[in-house]
Amino acid sequence: VFSNLMSGLVKCAACESPMIYRDRGPRSVPAFRCSGERNGVCHNNTKIHYPDLEQAVVKWAEFFEPAPQPMDEPAVEALAFAERKRSELLQV
Repeated sequence: VFSNLMSGLVKCAACESPMIYRDRGPRSVPAFRCSGERNGVCHNNTKIHYPDLEQAVVKWAEFFEPAPQPMDEPAVEALAFAERKRSELLQV
């Protein structure tokens, strides 16, 4: 069970320690915080609000689409032949 989409993926830009997800209930905003800063070994005290980060990642993912793989010439010809054959059969 994951409490957030970025579980185990977010790291501190300053020390590369894992960022910890903190949710203190309905009166606060869930956020990521450097685990090294909490342990006193990092100076990065930035808190990243989780809802903003999640919204940005989801918006990015909606527009991400891998480039189509190019088809080789025999495959293109075979597909065209199959489509012509199908059209002929549907007309009968």
